[in-house]
Amino acid sequence: PLQHMAVLTFTRKAAAEIRRRVEELDADAGERSLEAFRWFGTFHGVARALLQRSAALADVGLRTGFGVLDEAARDGLWRRLIAEHGLDIKYASRLATRVQAHRQGQARFGAMQRDDDLARLLDLARDEKRRLNVVDFDDLLELAAALPAPEPPLAAVLVDEFQDCEPREIALLRRLVQPGVQFYAVGDPYQSIYAWRGGSPALFDAVQREFACRALHLPVNYRSSGAILGCAQAVLGVQTDVVAGAGALQGAREPGEPVIVRRHLDAFQEALFVATRA
Repeated sequence: PLQHMAVLTFTRKAAAEIRRRVEELDADAGERSLEAFRWFGTFHGVARALLQRSAALADVGLRTGFGVLDEAARDGLWRRLIAEHGLDIKYASRLATRVQAHRQGQARFGAMQRDDDLARLLDLARDEKRRLNVVDFDDLLELAAALPAPEPPLAAVLVDEFQDCEPREIALLRRLVQPGVQFYAVGDPYQSIYAWRGGSPALFDAVQREFACRALHLPVNYRSSGAILGCAQAVLGVQTDVVAGAGALQGAREPGEPVIVRRHLDAFQEALFVATRA
């Protein structure tokens, strides 16, 4: 049954596409969509649904009817707290990037020689969000991962674009993939580009071992021309060991037009070149 499945994606567009395809296969799915698709959505959407339906909401400092801050509201909260408490925050214009780095253990940023008040700001923000009964997008993942598994228990968990996962999303998957739950993920380790968030091709092997998965390797690329693949391999190397057992990437299309590398003085000159080519 659909309500016993969790299907997680990284964009609302992809989630809507998956729902549309399921409804095409099951004519009755649309009529019961609210309940049938309760665990279909983005990682943040599913995390929010888990929190909303949890009987243990108070255990993570929230109350029924909690709100979710968008990035602008979260940034406004930070600015207000900095002003109210006279905090010393370096690189304030890049605060979101700093917070992301801080979550990964990087207390100092850029050319900083000493710590500032960032840790205190995050403590104040946590307390203020609890007082206001709101969370931000990062909180959704972290708090949902701290909850008990959903009831009734899931039968299957499916993940799209698995290479985009980072540690907090893996922690949420651990909460969902309880003993007896089937796990299926599709992704491309060659497209793992979110190392700054903690993503890594090594997640494929780690999760394969942890969830006792069987890996199916599909090394043939049907999307890009041979010239594109050749350039990529020239930059990245063959990377036969990017995931254990995977072979070198192979192309199925014709070579296509050659890739031309053009250097420009600055981004404006590059934009002019692109505009004249359009």
